[in-house]
Amino acid sequence: MSRNDPILEFFASVLILILLLCGGIVFKYIQCHAKAEKQGMECSWGPIQGCMVKMQDGTWMDYNRLRYME
Repeated sequence: MSRNDPILEFFASVLILILLLCGGIVFKYIQCHAKAEKQGMECSWGPIQGCMVKMQDGTWMDYNRLRYME
């Protein structure tokens, strides 16, 4: 194998891309749970649904749409 093997470069690029995507997913999961925990709320996170928090009436709401009014 030469130093500039295109197959090796391709697989290295794919590996880096996979690591970046997995890192982003883990970061979003941790971020969702940390925010909900600070507010004393139950949460659920998924790559398609995003961060959802459980309201007092048992329904689920998107965390980004959650607003508190005092």
